This record gives sequence, C-alpha cells and structure tokens, in this order.
Amino acid sequence: MFRRKGPGLPPSLTLPRKGGGDSSTPSATVPRKGGGDSNTPSPSTSSDSDSRAFAAFLAAGGGLALVTVVGLIVPGSVVAYPHSIVAGEPITVLYAFEGGQLVLLGTLALLCVCFVAALIAAFRVRGPRGHAAALAVATALAGLYIALYPSGSQDLFHNIADARTLWVYGQNPMTVPPSAHPADPLVGAVIAWRDDPSFYGPLSYVLYGMPAALAGDSLPANMLAFKAFNAVALLVLTLLVGRLAGSLGHDRTRAMVMVGWNPLLLYEMVGNGHNDVLMAVLVVASLILATGAVRPTDATASPSLAGAGAGEGVHHGLRNLAALLVLGLAAAVKYPAFFLGPVLWWWCWIRGASAERAWLVALGLGGAALLVALVLLFAPDLQAGREAAVGRPPVRAPISALAHGLAPALGDQAVPVARIVCWGGFLLCTLGALRRARGGQRDS
Repeated sequence: MFRRKGPGLPPSLTLPRKGGGDSSTPSATVPRKGGGDSNTPSPSTSSDSDSRAFAAFLAAGGGLALVTVVGLIVPGSVVAYPHSIVAGEPITVLYAFEGGQLVLLGTLALLCVCFVAALIAAFRVRGPRGHAAALAVATALAGLYIALYPSGSQDLFHNIADARTLWVYGQNPMTVPPSAHPADPLVGAVIAWRDDPSFYGPLSYVLYGMPAALAGDSLPANMLAFKAFNAVALLVLTLLVGRLAGSLGHDRTRAMVMVGWNPLLLYEMVGNGHNDVLMAVLVVASLILATGAVRPTDATASPSLAGAGAGEGVHHGLRNLAALLVLGLAAAVKYPAFFLGPVLWWWCWIRGASAERAWLVALGLGGAALLVALVLLFAPDLQAGREAAVGRPPVRAPISALAHGLAPALGDQAVPVARIVCWGGFLLCTLGALRRARGGQRDS
C-alpha cells in the first residue's frame, strides 16, 4: 500500500511496511487531514502572542508616564514653581515634606522597573509598528518632562542667561558672566555661578537663540522653551540612534527605547535642560556618516554604491570628512566630544584611500593645534569646578570625585593623583577603541 519511502518526505523518514516492520525504525507521523505540525504555532496563535507583546510594550510606556506624573511632576512642576528655587539641588526642597525621600526613592525605583520592562517587551515588538510606537511614547514622555521643574541642577537658568548675553546684548557668554547685566529681568534667577562666564562651547548658545527669541523676557516661558528645544533634540537623537542601530544589524525598536524612554536621559536632558543632548545629536550623526561610508563588500550592497569605482571613492571620502567636521561641531557645543576625534579619525584613516588621507592629515593637525590652544587658554579653569558657590563639595566630575575621596590621605597631592588616574584610564580606553577599530578593519 505504501512505498518504503514516501514521495516528498525527507530521506531520513521512512514509513513502516504493511503488517509491521522493524520496531527500531522511526516511523513518520502522517498529519491529519486539514491539519499541520502540532509543534508549529498557528497564525492566530502567533498573532495573539504579538498582540500581547505589543500591549505589554505600551503598558510599560504608560507606566513610565504615570510614575513621572505622580512621582515627579506633582511634587514639582514649572507651573507650581515658575521661579528659581534658591538651592544648589532644588530636589531637596521639592521633597522636603514628610515622607518625601521615600516618595522620591519609590519613584526612581518604579521608573527603573518600568524601563527594564519596556526593554524586555521590546524584544517582541519589531517592524514599523514598533518604531512608530517607540517614537510616539518617547514624544509623550518628553512632553511630560518639559513640565517638570529642573530639580537636579541650576544649569538651565545659567544657560538662559548666557543665551541672552549673546542674542540680547551681543556679547560673548564665554567671557561675560550673567552678573554683567544686573538690570536684565532674568538674571536674578541665576543662583549658581552668576559671576562666572560659561564654560560650554559657543555653538550651544548659537542654537539656543531660537528658544530665547520665542520666550522673550518671561522666566517660565524661557524654562518651557529651552526644555522643549532639548526635548526635540532628544527625539532627534532617538531617531538617529535607531537608524544607526538598524544599519549595524541591531534591533531598531530596542535602540529607540533605550534612548527615548530612558528616565535618566529624560530627566537630565529635558527635565534639567542640560545641553549634552545637543552634543550627543551631532556625535551620533558623525557616527552615522562614518559607518555609512564603509564600502560595500558583498553582492547585497546597494547598486548605487557597489561597483561605483572612482565615484564611490569620492563619495566615501566626502562622508569621512563630513563625519569629522560634524564631530567638530559637537565639540563646539560641549568639549568632551573632542576626545572622540582620535578614534573617529583613525577609523576614517584605515578605511580611506591615499587621496583622502591627505585631507585627514590636515584635519588631524588642525585638531591637535586646536586642542593645544584650548589647554593653554583654559588650563587654569580645568579644576574640579566652582561648586563652592552653592555650598557643596566638588564631587561631580570623575577627577574631582576621586580627588575628594583621596584628599584625607594625600592632601594637596590628591588632585594630581586623581588626574593621572582618570586621564590614564581615558587613554587606555582610547587605545582599546583604536585597537578595536583596527580589528574591525581586518575583519571587513
């Protein structure tokens, strides 16, 4: 009735002979009529599982929003505090009520739990629907943190005053402190470092001219406008990180959640109005340009790039140069981006043709000269900071934190030792990144 090997079955599967056969011979199970493999999930089961995963994903985002409103915005919002709180860390004032510290700790713990749950749920949410949901929730969260009072820092008020120094008074905020304009309607909000000029890059104040012009002379309007500007920048960063992750073969949705739903980034970049997010946008843009400039090596590469010959080389070189220039703009917002330059320069060098390397040499020499000039000009200010202006020990930067801990044992030698340790660790990390980039070139 049956042949020993059924047609269409894998060679390893045999059907038993009529009337019996060797009991040791594995027999194939004939599927029921209209059925399939019992171990294969049906389309409806898979759809239900995806729907549950998507619901859990959105629920985690909703949890982040709910905890933000109850635990952060209700105790302190721009509406409730439309002025500058006289405290180095305003969060100590906002949660000074009975049980406030427990409320704050519980809020931070729940934010972490919801964020981890979102990352886990993101493993099952992919494709355009996942990307759209990640961006939508990130937009909603950013909007909530715009309303949050900047409880972790006084930097926002200094940034507002510095932008006005440039755009209202036409002076350089890197040399002119806010106190130089005592009649300004907003200078009274600058509690910390009022007599100190800005230590950030000039490009940040050029960019902040937009919210400063829209907000006018109202302090609450300036607070909301600057925070909204940073919120837009964080959303742009979320999209760029998603694109970079996708181009490198990683999951785009998880990458977007890691940035756009991150409570720490939302609190510091949007809630406290730090300008690091502007630097980060330009750094990631430079990485996109650099990694996108790698020549395709397989047949699946884009037809417009693969086999383009000399035209491809020109395109490749321009993208490398553009990546370095964009990184320079990031350093003009905040100087730490400058130290990514050697790694990115080396990445471009080992992938560049001889004609491109002439430009890379010129950019490298120019960057080195700029670094030397900055060190010579600002070396006296490369200390632990001016934290004493608000009455707290200088324990924020890595060097100052280590020096503060070593001071009881080393005394005056604590700062030099801390500098050697921190800069030595930084150089080791840089050398490791350079070696990693070289190894990636050998593998490609």
